[in-house]
Order: sequence, then structure tokens, then C-alpha cells
Amino acid sequence: MIEHRLELPDPWTARYTDGTPQNGARLSAWMNQDYLARTWKQDWPADRWTELLREHEERSDVGSFTVDHRGRPFAYIEVYEPATSVLADHGDWAKEDLGFHFAVVEPELLRRGLARDLMGDLCATLFAQYPGARLIAVEPDVANTAIARLFEYTGFALARTVQLPHKQAALMVLPREAHGRSRSTARTGPATAPDPR
Repeated sequence: MIEHRLELPDPWTARYTDGTPQNGARLSAWMNQDYLARTWKQDWPADRWTELLREHEERSDVGSFTVDHRGRPFAYIEVYEPATSVLADHGDWAKEDLGFHFAVVEPELLRRGLARDLMGDLCATLFAQYPGARLIAVEPDVANTAIARLFEYTGFALARTVQLPHKQAALMVLPREAHGRSRSTARTGPATAPDPR
């Protein structure tokens, strides 16, 4: 079950994003930005986003969050269970395994290394908050090479390419046992990593 909380460390603050019209309008404005419309392909009107957020509220296998950086909106994240998602037929998932979708919603904060930092903190938080999770999965569009490089920097490895209903995706996984190694490498690695666009 995906909890309605995400206990990220400072300087991040995660807020559960429920299906209010205000949240729907905010997500619609963010996702209609050119770079997110190209990569997420969910440049929907506000009422459709409100409907999706309400659907997430009613389910136990997905949760929607807005993440602030020092009080400023930075990212939208959906945490989900691959076993009950569109990935269900593309892996041998345990019920406790996790996946997430990740979008930087404030373009002025791109290319500052913040997405790299949040990605590492998010994975650490998920493994700590869900001790039964064996792995974390992500499935970016194969055309979104920037976010794929960011996932690789965080320690994710390509499992295979899969065809999902709305995209051809690069299925990437981060096993729990590999996470500590990737974190120590990231701390001593290059000063910059690609930010998703």
C-alpha cells in the first residue's frame, strides 16, 4: 500500500496531492509546459488532471506528491506498485516493489543539479519507508534520454525496452542491494549530472 506521505530530508518537502480543483489546475499548467508536454504526453485540461488525482486518492497502489525545494515547487512525483500497473506483465514483481514517475515542474530550477540530488534522496526515502521493497522501477520514454541518464547516474540499470499503451519505454530498475553502492559513487562522482527536460 502506498502511503499518503513521503518523508524526504531537508531541503525537500513532499505534500500529498489530492484531487482538488486547485491541484488539478496546477498540474495542468505544469504539464502543458512544452518540455513536459513532449516527455509526459499528459498536457491535459485541469478537469482531467483533477479526475486522475481523485482516482489516485481512491486507490491504495499509487500516490501523487508535489515536492518543494526550500518552499518552492520543484517536482511532481507519482509513487506506484509495478505489480498492479501497466508494468504488471513486464516483470516478476513482488507486491512490495515500487516504481515512480518524476517530473521537474519549475524550468527555472533545471540544470542546477537539484534533480540529481532529489533522485538520490527519493530512492533512499522509498527504501527506508518501505522496507519490504526489493527494488524500484522507472519506465521513461525511450526518447527522453536526459532523464534516462539521470536514472543511470542514480544507479538504475536498463532491464529492457517495453511497449506500454502510451509509449515505448526503457524499463530500468534499482535493486535495494545496489542502492548503497550507487549513493557512495554519486557522492564522489562528477559535480554535475543531466537534469530531465
